[in-house]
Formats: sequence, structure tokens, C-alpha cells
Amino acid sequence: MLGPLEVFDDRGNALTITRRKVRSLLAVLLFKANSTVPTDSLVDQLWGDRPPKSALANLQSYVAELRRVLGSADPARTDRLRTHQGGYQLDVADGELDADRFTRLAELGSGRLGAGAPASAVEHLSAALELWRGPVLNGLEPPEPLRPDLERLEELRLRVAEDRAQAWLELGCNDIAAADLRALTSKAPLRERPWELLMLAHYRGGRTDVALATYQRARAVLVEQLGLEPGPALRRTHRAVLTNDPAIDLAPAPQRHGRLRPRQLPPDSATIIGRGEQLSALDDVLLRREANGPPPVALITGPAGVGKTALALHWAHRAAAAFPDGQLFVDLQGCASAPALDRFEVLVRFLHALGVPATRVPADPADAAALYRSVLSDRRLLVVLDNAASAEQVRWLLPGGPGCAVLITSRHRLAGVETTLGATSFVVDGLSADDSLELLTTVVGPDRISADESAARELARLCTGLPLALRIVAANLVLWPEQTLAGYVAELAGAGLVARLAVPGDERLSLRRAYDLSYDTVSAPAAQLFCLLGLVPAADVSLSAAAALAGLDTGAARRVLRELVAGHLVQSRTPERFGLHDLLRDYAAESAGERLSGPCRDGALRRLFDHYLRTADRAATALYPDLLRLPSGEPPERPFDRAEARQWLRAEHENVLAVIRWAAEHGPLPYAWRLADVLRGFYHSHRLDAEWEVAASTGLTAAKQAHDRHAVGAMRHSLGALAWSRGAYSVALAELQGAKEAYHLSGACDGEDSVLHALGAVHLDLGLLDRAAEHFASALAATEERGAPLRTANGLINLGAVLIERGRIAEGIRHNERALGICRRLGSPHASAIALCNLGHGYRVTGALDRALEVLTEAREILAELGSRDDEADVLVHLAAVHLGFGGFAAARFCAHEALRAARDAGNRRFEADALCALGDVHFELGGAESGYGHYLEALRLARKIGYRRGEIVAALGLSAVDRTAAADYASVALRTAERGGFGLLTAQARVHLAEALLAAGDPATADDHASRALDQLRASGHVLGQARALVVRSNIRSCRADHTGAREDWQAAETLLELGGPTPIAAALRARLSTDAGLLPGLLTKTHSL
Repeated sequence: MLGPLEVFDDRGNALTITRRKVRSLLAVLLFKANSTVPTDSLVDQLWGDRPPKSALANLQSYVAELRRVLGSADPARTDRLRTHQGGYQLDVADGELDADRFTRLAELGSGRLGAGAPASAVEHLSAALELWRGPVLNGLEPPEPLRPDLERLEELRLRVAEDRAQAWLELGCNDIAAADLRALTSKAPLRERPWELLMLAHYRGGRTDVALATYQRARAVLVEQLGLEPGPALRRTHRAVLTNDPAIDLAPAPQRHGRLRPRQLPPDSATIIGRGEQLSALDDVLLRREANGPPPVALITGPAGVGKTALALHWAHRAAAAFPDGQLFVDLQGCASAPALDRFEVLVRFLHALGVPATRVPADPADAAALYRSVLSDRRLLVVLDNAASAEQVRWLLPGGPGCAVLITSRHRLAGVETTLGATSFVVDGLSADDSLELLTTVVGPDRISADESAARELARLCTGLPLALRIVAANLVLWPEQTLAGYVAELAGAGLVARLAVPGDERLSLRRAYDLSYDTVSAPAAQLFCLLGLVPAADVSLSAAAALAGLDTGAARRVLRELVAGHLVQSRTPERFGLHDLLRDYAAESAGERLSGPCRDGALRRLFDHYLRTADRAATALYPDLLRLPSGEPPERPFDRAEARQWLRAEHENVLAVIRWAAEHGPLPYAWRLADVLRGFYHSHRLDAEWEVAASTGLTAAKQAHDRHAVGAMRHSLGALAWSRGAYSVALAELQGAKEAYHLSGACDGEDSVLHALGAVHLDLGLLDRAAEHFASALAATEERGAPLRTANGLINLGAVLIERGRIAEGIRHNERALGICRRLGSPHASAIALCNLGHGYRVTGALDRALEVLTEAREILAELGSRDDEADVLVHLAAVHLGFGGFAAARFCAHEALRAARDAGNRRFEADALCALGDVHFELGGAESGYGHYLEALRLARKIGYRRGEIVAALGLSAVDRTAAADYASVALRTAERGGFGLLTAQARVHLAEALLAAGDPATADDHASRALDQLRASGHVLGQARALVVRSNIRSCRADHTGAREDWQAAETLLELGGPTPIAAALRARLSTDAGLLPGLLTKTHSL
């Protein structure tokens, strides 16, 4: 909870909970752990004051999912989440929740500080703060009732940080305390205690001027932000600093004399760059003192060449004053051409350095170790053990007394050092780009670097932040003063970089030698997998992908990967994802070419590519079963559940794209088009247009090279779908016609049927409804004949949408209801959402606003879970219209804004035009005639630019409502375009707008004709809201023509229709007007555009 909400099993593996509501439920139950939370309370906290009708059913579903996840973490505890006394209770054992551990450690640390044990306090308080990974429940919008609990934890976190800073001050570690306190005063500038402690840290560190300046900064902040002077404690500290009051001094540490003090540290490096955080962290660990406790131990690990030894020596020299009895140093040769040093040999060396005569050194190693500990028992001394091979090698070399400290470096993750010796481990990574440039500048000289900084940055990039590589480059530039930086870049470019990063005549400055020493320490299976990882075209691999690559089961692969991670040859990037540092990747690829046979390399890559293809196909089957894919020729595998499928595709889609590119260039070619085809649904729903285009284009090139017409058809079909979604209709038509021809030539009848759907969608957007209906009907008939139910559902959805647009609303609704039943039965969530969206539109125009709201809300939830942003934009547009019908202007405005954001995020210009029109509707309803003008105008411009006819019509209708001077012109344009395209509903609506404009222009006779014709069309279609609007307009016309009886009849008919959809603001307004003579006057209630 102290950071992102995460659940781990007993092996430390993170468990996946993807749905936001399930994560919110878990958060609520954790804050009320071991007590019953009533069901009503959970519903209130999850949905607030407007829960959906399905809230209880949804809650039960969320509880079931949570039980499944928690059960997988601990199968023995099947009753952890219990139904209890009308609610739910989550049982959490002592120590399982990080917030509870934090609170206990905070209490222990505060108690030890109050008892005068600052070293122990630092240990407990640091352990408490280390539990934090970010703000509480980071990334999750917590329910409002949890806010006080979150604020309590954040407040305690600040108090713990203050207590630790005070403990550092009491230990005399003023610089460490000051660093912590500077961060605290920046984060919480209105808390006075951090300012007070920061003044003490500067004062005790000999910086009285800085201490006084700190007080002035604190006072300025408090006065400016609170209008208050500092409190008594801060003022007292200020006076004490001004007067050099001895009461705020710290007693000096006792001095020791008369002992041999070894000073064995090798020279410090002159260029330590970018290691400030690590040096401060080492201060935290190694400078703490705990009476009667073990000596603090720090372990620095990292890959070869990352600068572990340089960091350790720099810290040791910097902290030498804290160890007045000296420093011991030894290179244990854990990674070296010579054998690792024997521990007894090291003990003898150390005892001699400590003044023990050779005649007194015991011959037995255990006795020698005991004497070593005895000699150091009352000394304050630092032991640096460089390049350790194993935990056993260093175990004998640890002092026993609390006054000493031990600093170890190793290329291996010495788990035994951490678990049994209590070491704190630090993994050292490469330098940032700026720090890399600074290192080059420091060694080579600023004049030479600044003369060609772009080439210097490229050299730094080639070195990927590895200090050894940077030092090699810098040494060669110093060695060759006539060499230009650009020329050196050219020398290093290309394959074989690792071998070229060497300084002639100095084997210590050879990256290949450094890597060879690490490679030689691992087992044969680990060495082979390391080489194979160098061949992988992807950025990283999952455990299952690595197992496929190596031809191992996942258990064996995990053991081998752990060995490589322990040796810092492979990076563990998440619990089950692994990758290589760029230079190590080059080294691994070189090693694979030298050490593995061609058949071994080719077989490994085929296994990996098969793994990606099989797994991607399982994921696509779970999420997009309605999309036609190329036949695999393999028996179908068990599909993922949808959460697993989304997680896998999100994690692997970039790697799959890399494989597509590799296969197209190096072979086997079929992987290129098959993987591109499988990922089409994911690319579309997540609007990864750039990746989609690269994948499909690359697959098309490979398919043409292989003369595979079926694959050519699939790739052109994919490119056509991409162009349609972008609003590039001419490109879409060309690609889809090409796909249809390729499918026909290859005999792929299913492909021909499927591409008809895509062609129909393009013609629908272009305003050619007859052509669209023809394509959809043909495709539907063919799929029904072939017995393909999911593709039949697609046909019903598409044809139903056209029928609604043409004014055959009831028929269109029936098509989509039938499609929805098929999709739900066979498990096609994306197609279900599209059917629900169409039904929402149909229900709304027939006046069933409640049903429309219900189905559109469900559609949005499905699409949000799938990550389909552009389809979510379409649903939000329809939701905005429904909310307007209810008079919910705030909700309508929110939905319209969200629709616009989603459409622009997805790059879907068609839905962007629709969202702009929805915003125009909202502004028009809220602010009157001029408010929506800009939105409608921009929507019209965008729709015309891409040729989106329906968008042009809707935008023109909006402009006719807001621009009274040009209303007739806009309405006429909308009418012509709608009639030409076969948009029956929009044709009728355009006639209503034109009638209203003609009435305002003084032509009531023509206006009456248009309103009556529109009413006939709308009655035939079943568009209830449109009929009501037409009746209102015709009533105004008849009032102008003195036909008061006809006007009242139209008003009453409109009211009756609107009441069918439940109580709405428009219906209420009609009733008010009907109750007075004012209801017969022209011009009233004309602002009904949203109907």
C-alpha cells in the first residue's frame, strides 16, 4: 500500500489485479483488515451516491476475482476473504501489510530515539522509510472515505523522516542529516521541526552562516504562506545559534592513541561522477553505530566495468575520518585470471597489518579468524573486501565489534552475504548521458570536448553509461591527441564494438577481457542461454520466452536466469522479465557467433518465434475472437482469460514488432505476416497506429517476397483498416480493393467476406449508405451460409447500424440485439461493446433514455477494460446525447470533453468530429445560439477534410441552429448531403432545421411543408425524439399562421411522445407552456436542437 497497490505471493512474485474497481475494493478491505465491512458501505465507497443497478452483482464479481487472486498467492488460506455478517472481511496476518510494518517500525524507532539510542533508532526508522515506494495507493484513485487514512500515513511518514534526521544529528552525521532535511523542507515547507533540525545540522557542521540563512528562509516561507512568525522552538534554536550556546553542541567522540593504524586503501579515483546518491546511501549504512550490535556491512554489486571498486574506494577515502583506527583492503580476485584468494591467506595479511607478529598468528583458520575478531573488538576500523567470489570467502573476514564497518564489492549477487551476514546491498548501474559526458570532459579536457560536443555525446551513447567503456574511450583520446572525436565515432560504429573498446598495451582497460572474466564464472547452461539472449531481436524477454529460446521448461530456465542475474550478466527488470545491457548484448551476440553452431542458433530463434506466435494467437482469441485471422495450421490452444491476454499483449507488443522486422529481413518470412496479422486487433483497439503501419507494411513486403497471395490479402486488409480508422478513405478503398482481389486469387472466401465489412464501413463514412448496405448484406449472407457465428454477429452489427441511419430503427435494433446475444454467448467483448453502442443510439432516438444509458454505460466499461480509446470516444458521444436528453448538462459536458480527449489520443479524426459536435450541442443547450458555433465550425472543417459525410451533415445541422443568419443555407446543405447519401434520419432532421429557418425568414408555408414531410419520415422510422422536435417546430409554424387549434394539437402530441421517455426537462417545459396561452405563441421552445 505504501506506493502502488501490489500483492505478492510467498515467493515474492507480484500478482496481477488489472481491474480498477477490484483494486479499489482491495484497498478498502485492507484499511479495514480483520473487521467486517458492510456491503452497503462497500457499494458507497466504490460508486459514491450513484451506483449502477448492477452494483451488487458487480461487487460479487469483484470479490470472486479477488478471492481467486488471493487464493493463488496462498492456496492454504482459501478463507482469507470471508462473507461475514452482511459484509466482507479480509483477514491479514501480522507483518503481511507494509503499512502495519511501517507503523511498528516507526514506533520502535521513535522509542529508541527517546531512550538515547540513536544508532538503533536510525536502523528502525530507515527500515520504516524503505518500505515506501511512492505515495499511498499511488496510481489508484482512492474512495473518498479513505482520505483520512491516507493522510494519517503520509503525516507519520514525515514524522519518521524528522526523527531519523534527529538521530543522525545525535550520531554526529551532520552532512547526512542535512541532506535528508533539505529534502524535507522542500517537501513540507510549513513544518517547523525540519527547519530547526536543519539549522542544527549546519551549525554543528561548522556552517553558522548557513544555519542563520536557513532560519531566514524558514521565516520567509512561514510569513509569506501563513502570515505567521516562526514558533517558539525555531526561535530558540535561532537565538542559540546566534549566541553559540553550548547547549546545542554535540559532545566529541573519544580519541584513541598508541595503536598500529593500517592505511591500506589504494589511491582514490580522481574522476567519480554521478554517484552522489550511492555515496549518501553508503553513509546511511556504514556510518551508523549500534552498541552491542554487529558491524554494518554494505555490498556493492553490478556488472563488469560499472565502477564498483572506484565507488567503494572513493567512499572509503571520504569516510576515513570516521574510522580513526585505519582501513584494511584486499582484492579477493573473485573475477580474475588468477584463482580467488584463500580466506586464510587474507586473514594472515590482515593480522600482520594490525600489528600481530607472524609468530602469534595461529595455523588453524578458525583460530586465526577468532584472533582477528578479538584484535578488532574495540577498534573503529573499515574493512574493504573488493571483488569477492562468494559469501563463504568473506564470512571469515568480518569483524565482531560494533565499531567497525565492512564494504564489499562483487560482480555476483552474494545472496548469502545479505541473508546471513545482514549486509545491505547496492546495485550500481551505468551513468546518465550528462554524467557520461562530464566524465569524458574531465579526462579528455573541456576544450577538446566542446569543440565537437555532438560527437562527444555520440561516444557517450556508444558507451551506454558504462564507466569502464568511457574510461577506455577517454584514455584512447588522450593517447591519440590528433584523433578527432568524429573520427573515433566512425571507428567504433558497427558490429564488434566490445572488441574495439580496449587500450593497446593495458589489459585492465579492455572491455572484452572484463566480460570474459564474468562469462567464465557461470555454468555451461547459463553460458549458452547468455549467448542465445544476444540473438534475440527484442528489448527483453519474459521467463516463458527465455525458456522457449533455450528449449527448457520454465523451472530450469528460471534457475539459469537467476544464475546469470546473480553474476550481473543479465538484468532482472521486473519479477519475470530479463534483458541485457547494450554492450553486454553486443558481447553476447559476438559470443553466440563464436561459440554456438548455426543450427543451434537458428533452432533457438524458431522456438522463440513460435512461442510469440502461439501466445499472441491465444491472446487475440480471448480479446478479438470476431476478427478473421490467417489460418495457423495448428490445433487451437486454450485461450487466455481476458486480463491475462491484455497483460501479455501490453508487455510484449514491442518485442513482437521487433520479431516481425527481424523475420522480414532474416527469415523465416511467414513469421512477419502471421505475427502482424495476429496483432491487428490489439493495434486497432489501443490505437498504436505507428506500430500497426510498420507491422502490416513489413508483413506485406515479406508476403510479396514469398508470393503468398493469401498473406498479401491479409496485410492489405490490415492496412486498409488502419487507413479507414485514420479517416484516409481513398487509401483505405485502394488497400481494401487490393485485399479483396488477393483473397479472391488465393481462394480465401472468408477473407473476401471479411473485407466486405471493411469496405462497407468506408462507404458508410463517405455517405454512400446504399453501397455500404450492399457490402454488409453480402458479407452477412455469406457468413451465415458458412456457419461463422462471430462474423455473422459482425455483419448484424454493421448492417444494423446502416439500417438505423436509413431510418429503419426497429429493424436495426433487432439486428444489434441478435448480434449482442451471439457475442455474449461466444465471448467476444469488443464486438459486444460495438453492438451495445449501436443499441444505445437506437434506444435514445426511440425515447428509451434509461435503456440507452444502461447499455452505453456497459459498453464504456467494456471498452475501457479493453483499452479501446477510439471506440470509447464513440460511446461517450452517445452518452453525452443521452445526458442532454435527461437535462444532465454537467454529465453531458464531461462525456463530450472525454470523447474529444479520447478521439485525439487515438488519432481518430472521424470520432473527433463527432465529439466536437457533441460539445457544440452541450454549449448550445447551456449558453444559447452562439455558444456552440466554434465547435460546429471546427467539426465541419475536419469532416470535410477527411470526407466524412455524416460528420458534415451533423455539423451543418448544428451550425443551422446557432447561426440564425445562415441557418437556411446550412440546413439546405445538410438536407442535400443527407438525401444524396441515403441518411434517412438525418434527412428528416435537416428538414426540421430548414423548416425552422424558413419560419424565421418569413416563409411559413414552405416551412410547414418541410416540417410535415419530416414528421412523416420520423413517424415511419420510429424516431420519437425527432418526432417531438418536428411537432414543436410545426406548432410554432401553425401559430404564426393563426392555426391555434392545430398548434395546440401538435404541442400535446409532442408532450405525449416525450413522456414515453420519462420525465425530461423538455417535457416539463412543454407542460408549462400548454397550461397557458403562451404555449400558442410562435418562437417559444425553439432551442430543441439536441433532440
